[in-house]
Amino acid sequence: MPTMTRISFFAVTLFLACLIASFPAMAMCGENKMNGAELKQAFISAKTELEKLNLAIKIINCSGLNRYSLLSEFDSAFGTEFYKKRKKLGRGESASAVIRFQPQKSSPRDELAVDYSGWYMVIKYDAGGLVIDYFVTNAHK
Repeated sequence: MPTMTRISFFAVTLFLACLIASFPAMAMCGENKMNGAELKQAFISAKTELEKLNLAIKIINCSGLNRYSLLSEFDSAFGTEFYKKRKKLGRGESASAVIRFQPQKSSPRDELAVDYSGWYMVIKYDAGGLVIDYFVTNAHK
């Protein structure tokens, strides 16, 4: 097989692999795709932790949020104000914002602390508001 044909075959194979890998996200958004405003309102209005979890994943997949998005883009997608309320950071520093999918349980007694439980999303960002990393988890310390 000549070199140019191998390169073309490789390029087509790579393209098809990327296209197939994007199917789960496309299927998740579906034909009846909600727009960003509808997804955000559904997330804000969601009553249960699992509804919020499923909507958060759908928002991430359907709106194209990823590492190196701006924190303000996450705010737009989830209805938060992290960018506006972020703390001043020095060069090379980072901070995290947390979206909890259920409220913290109250303590039966004032002297007892109660840990957070359930699903939540952490968004780590730099001094300029650029998202360095994010994750959705239910793991607690």
